[in-house]
Amino acid sequence: MTRNTYRNHIRSKTDNVAESDVLAAMDQAIADGIDIMSLSLGFEQSPYFRYIIAIGSLSAYEKGIVVFCAAGNDCAYNSTQNAAPWITTVGAGIGDPKEKTCQLESLNKNETIGKVVFCDYAGITIIAKQISKLYRIGALVAIIVADKIPFGTLNDLALAFLVLPLSSGGSVQEYVKVEPKPEVMSMRFVLTSLGTKPVPEVAYFSSRGPNPISPGILKPDVSAPDADVLAAVPPFPKIRIGDYTLVTDYTFNSGTSMSTSHVAGVAALLKAADPNWSTAAIRSALMTTAYTINNGATLTNQLYVGPATPLDYGVGHINPNKALDPGLIYDMDTQDYINFLCGLGYNDTEMSAVL
Repeated sequence: MTRNTYRNHIRSKTDNVAESDVLAAMDQAIADGIDIMSLSLGFEQSPYFRYIIAIGSLSAYEKGIVVFCAAGNDCAYNSTQNAAPWITTVGAGIGDPKEKTCQLESLNKNETIGKVVFCDYAGITIIAKQISKLYRIGALVAIIVADKIPFGTLNDLALAFLVLPLSSGGSVQEYVKVEPKPEVMSMRFVLTSLGTKPVPEVAYFSSRGPNPISPGILKPDVSAPDADVLAAVPPFPKIRIGDYTLVTDYTFNSGTSMSTSHVAGVAALLKAADPNWSTAAIRSALMTTAYTINNGATLTNQLYVGPATPLDYGVGHINPNKALDPGLIYDMDTQDYINFLCGLGYNDTEMSAVL
């Protein structure tokens, strides 16, 4: 059976998202009989009976559609967007954030144009910042030494580059120092190192709880990978490398939009594995199998030194493999959410707006 995932983001000429367009897109997706809905956008916080995404997503839930929404990138507590309880709200998990770059201002542009530039280790290096500086001084290719690889925001990378660990970087540094005219014979992909610690952390920009509309409902629900995610993107980005222009269908992006897409993809796999699972069962499987301990320590927080809390990550970071066999699940239906809305004291007009 084919599974469809819609990601609707309708923009106007002013680059603003029209609420009516989003609601129309959600209605069309529901009519098309989709199983998973992922929305990476939000509007000004308002009661559920005025919030377009809350209204549309409850209709989707009633039709058996699992709805995932980005928590937002507001870098603050009490700022979670899309916080209706029937929405699975996704926060951001990321690698180590600390920023420090080597000093490139002293380089002479006349000496670096069209050259391979070696950048020695000088503290924790944010790759994107290094690349941006090297591009401005005309470098052709970058060789960067780093003890970890916090890439930063890779949307606008303008150079080909190679990242070396300290063990290899020291050897290259010695060669550059003693060789009057150092040369790069070849550069090629060898391997990707896994197991970086600490992973994951709660990204500094991820919107956090408490839930601004209903403080008693924990939000976000879960966190997922969000940093430097390679994703398809239009229009096709391009960079200039020497005499060549390279065009790609993909780019790196960060934000809760990326983490939401991850969770929606996992939900699609769960739905394919067991088409009889209800919307609540899929959500429950994702939440009850999420983890808060990794690499022997509690998930950490980029906003401050110390462990993160459920207001940062919800119930934890998703674990796709465990979600396939969650054991006990918690089920519920639309009537449970109607009872919740009644408990908020909405009048008949306000209730009819949501329902």
